[in-house]
Amino acid sequence: LDLAPFCNIGFSDSPENMVRKEFWLFPRKDVIRGVPFTFVDPAANGGKSMIALRGRYRKTLPEMVRSIPVNKVPKRIFFLHGMCYNADNGKVMTYRLNFADGQTREIDVYAGIGVGEWKVAPGGKTLAELPEALTGKIYPAAKSGQWGEGAGGYVYVWTNNVRTLGVTNQDVDQRSLATLKSIDLISAGRAVPLLFAITLEE
Repeated sequence: LDLAPFCNIGFSDSPENMVRKEFWLFPRKDVIRGVPFTFVDPAANGGKSMIALRGRYRKTLPEMVRSIPVNKVPKRIFFLHGMCYNADNGKVMTYRLNFADGQTREIDVYAGIGVGEWKVAPGGKTLAELPEALTGKIYPAAKSGQWGEGAGGYVYVWTNNVRTLGVTNQDVDQRSLATLKSIDLISAGRAVPLLFAITLEE
């Protein structure tokens, strides 16, 4: 999906008042755990390349983004996301899926379960292993002297089981999978949610 219109910061979690902001060198495209992802190029998007939402320690960021357009029938959705400034291990974010026939589904993502910190601590080698998401690749710092060993995201997978509204007179449910119109991303107000890319399998 094209996230460019919704990105609000570059590949950086540095606060606004930080003099020497830290950036991480994500590629334009990569295959992570067998899934192709396309990243927004900050140079072609006003310096903005990912979505970051409000958290306890970044209250000036927006609470949500609405209506990321899809208009397809996905079998699976692959979210590449992360978080920063984790304050506790509660809910970090919710993906609200808006279907063309009016149905909605909400996917709650929790710290340490479906999402983890996006930067590798000094001396570390990988991102944390999680029970409900796969660790992604690590990308290097833009400049020497930055905190940590690199940054990356986690692949979180949702399988579509939403059928179109209607009834069937057969013993077998003959309804097709519903068309996904759009996706909203909503912060829980704890850690800062980060969204890097979304890929659909049709």
